[in-house]
Amino acid sequence: MNADNAHDRREGPLSERATEIQSPETLGVSIDLSIPRHVIQHPDAPQVAGYVLTELLGEGAYGQVWRSWQIRTRKEVAVKVFKRRGGLDWVLLQREVERLMRLDRHPHVVTLLDAGLEADPPYYVIDLLEGGSLQQFVDPVAPADPARVIAWAIEICDALAYVHRKGLIHCDLKPANILIDDEQRVRVVDFGQSRVFTESSAALGTLFFMAPEQAVVTELGKPVHPDVRWDIYAIGATLYSILTGRTPHATPPNTQALEGAASLADRLERYRSIIQADPSHAGDRDLISKTGPELTAVIAKCLAPNPEDRYESVAELRADLVALQTGRPVSPLAHRRGYRLRKFVRRNPFGVGLAAAVCVLALAGVLVRTLSVRGDERKARNISAAFVEDPTVAMNQLETANPRVKRFFSENAAEDLFSPAFVRRVMGARGALWANPDALWSSIGGGPLWRHGEWLEILNVVEADRPLVLNQIRQRAATGTDRQKYVAFCLIGQIAPKESDWADLCSRAAESESDPGVTAAVFWAAKRLGRDVQLNPGENIRVDDVSGLTFARITGCESFRRGSPPDEKDRFDNEVMPDSCHAVLGSQGNDRGVRCRRQAVRTADQSG
Repeated sequence: MNADNAHDRREGPLSERATEIQSPETLGVSIDLSIPRHVIQHPDAPQVAGYVLTELLGEGAYGQVWRSWQIRTRKEVAVKVFKRRGGLDWVLLQREVERLMRLDRHPHVVTLLDAGLEADPPYYVIDLLEGGSLQQFVDPVAPADPARVIAWAIEICDALAYVHRKGLIHCDLKPANILIDDEQRVRVVDFGQSRVFTESSAALGTLFFMAPEQAVVTELGKPVHPDVRWDIYAIGATLYSILTGRTPHATPPNTQALEGAASLADRLERYRSIIQADPSHAGDRDLISKTGPELTAVIAKCLAPNPEDRYESVAELRADLVALQTGRPVSPLAHRRGYRLRKFVRRNPFGVGLAAAVCVLALAGVLVRTLSVRGDERKARNISAAFVEDPTVAMNQLETANPRVKRFFSENAAEDLFSPAFVRRVMGARGALWANPDALWSSIGGGPLWRHGEWLEILNVVEADRPLVLNQIRQRAATGTDRQKYVAFCLIGQIAPKESDWADLCSRAAESESDPGVTAAVFWAAKRLGRDVQLNPGENIRVDDVSGLTFARITGCESFRRGSPPDEKDRFDNEVMPDSCHAVLGSQGNDRGVRCRRQAVRTADQSG
């Protein structure tokens, strides 16, 4: 124990050598003396405890950023001070500080050093970055170097990928919010407008950097769901601005149109219209001349007005940016064979040069093969077209074609079956029966051929190879879906020979099938083959003796009427259910209404 130490004694006066406890006034003098002479509080700067605010670096609608001296660490930092002009400023400050606290440390995201939420005015402290922001390059006279921009863009993607993994979307990315440090690296700042993935509220960014679908205000009953593709659009707008010195879409007429808006909603609507009216920057000559077609295509994909046409994530965008650095193809242009070949040659000049001699010798053969393949593709398409004009000639051409033409024809037929164009569906229906029957019956089971009825085109070419056709029909009548069975029995009634085995097939189906449409088709086909069958269930089928129409009904109906309920999956658009049936459906909540099954009616009508 030290006898002179006041803390080691229970009583008695303090020793003359005891450490002096400074008063607040003395402490203040000591702090003032520790500040270098050149560090002087700016006369217009607010007072922030522990900091000397020396120079105004920037000012926005809600706050100011000051170059400051942090007394505790004796280093320069940036202090963002929020002006107290109502609750909105306070909410923005709280949100931004909370977002920054969530973002720990990342080399390309600004780091939160200190915060005073309860201070007056409230503030937070971040690293002081001396390189300014990317806004300095939004200058037509001095835009940024493309190689440097690609490196920055990769760093921006890394920062946003980290932010997105933390569950945040920045929502207000632009050149002014991307700072440059003393090592020429970028740092993303200003998370005041950021949103959590699970939020359902709008976040308005900066005009001409904001995605069009982001430019909305939250309305009652219409939540807005933040999307990472908002940030991807903003990256594209930022890269465009610093490469050309011009902000995309920010022409004088567009700016004047936005300034003349009567309200915020009107301004946002005009903004969306402006973006949609100019959907692509892929052909921007100024951008192409400064960056080349590849980086232009990447930026154009980011700036697509439709979010579905943009990159799905910053990881996809980053992959294309790295591809630019390494000489590999970028995804927006990768579908072009010539482009991919040129990229390969540039990446492998020595290997390509070594192989050039061999390639010259083989060039003639490759050229011949290429021409042969293209010629076979044309032959296959010509055969498909011939099935519309003269199926017999088309069948003869297909039989004598080489295997590659037959393969191309099979692929074309499968595509034609699902085409929205009528003529192509006819080509597919007539040709696929021999080249790709699985695709044909798949379309009948739930594709355009079922909805539009082109399967009847089979009747126009059936004589070309009747045994093959009949074997397919027999198989589908036995094992197909209800729709395929319906079509199969309709065709049996049209083209099957009047032999006992076909009539027996109808008899067995009449006993086993329960779908009213299939049952009606079976009944009709059997009658065409000269066989009277007992329907199962018989009470659901009726044949009109006068018209010859075959009707089906749902159990519980008291009579037969034309029409079907709105929820009937195979209902025609022009079918109308009697009002009395609607009333029954509305009150009973089940299929108590009366209808004429469309397949049964169509079967009888086609019988002639």
